Amino acid sequence: MQIVKVQFKHSQSGEFRGTQYSYFAEDENLKIDDEVEVDTKFGKSIAKVTQINVPADEVVTFIDYMKTIPKAPLEPIINKEDVPF
Repeated sequence: MQIVKVQFKHSQSGEFRGTQYSYFAEDENLKIDDEVEVDTKFGKSIAKVTQINVPADEVVTFIDYMKTIPKAPLEPIINKEDVPF
């Protein structure tokens, strides 16, 4: 299992920006710019992978609180009408 960093999708602009958060990733094939669905304290959210293979020493102070991304990347949405939110 690798450690990755993600940025969340802004609900109004649709841009991925802001603070990067660290997650464990079950999928060893995740790449930078892959979009994933992640659990947050507010429920599920869409995020973009910004860094892969993050060293454990970068997250040692909060590693016990990190959540896991259990699935492969999301399939790209072709039409805005297909957006589920």
